[in-house]
Amino acid sequence: MPDGLYAPPSELARNVAAAPRRWWERAGPFDLVASCALVALAAVAYATLSGGSGLRVALAVPVLFFVPGYLLIEAVSVTAAGRHRAIHAWIAVGVSPAIVGLLALATVLLPGGFQGGSIVGVVTAACFALAGCAFWRRRRASARAVEPRATAARHST
Repeated sequence: MPDGLYAPPSELARNVAAAPRRWWERAGPFDLVASCALVALAAVAYATLSGGSGLRVALAVPVLFFVPGYLLIEAVSVTAAGRHRAIHAWIAVGVSPAIVGLLALATVLLPGGFQGGSIVGVVTAACFALAGCAFWRRRRASARAVEPRATAARHST
């Protein structure tokens, strides 16, 4: 610890890295896995339960109004891991119905046409693809954060 009022940058970086983080700020894939599980459960509920089932509706509402938008925002977001997930969740509520609508319109090109089963299949596949993209983006971002700054030292001389 330095005697002066200010700490050197290396010590500040060490203190920031050691600071405890809240569970929603962690960079782990928990939210992506939970989103995929919710989408898979909703697809299974669509296939097995009757049309007016309360469980089927309870699983369909977050998939229609939250999950696809959240996964899209997480896949394209370049913010620090976990710092803005609450904001991303609020934005997802507005983005998700538009994504589901566009995916539903895209089912016209499928052999089944504009049917409930094909819409559920396309939305499920899109959510899994977006979750994969988000997971890949997070891994690349965390690898860059750990990467040494050797390139900066090379270019400065």
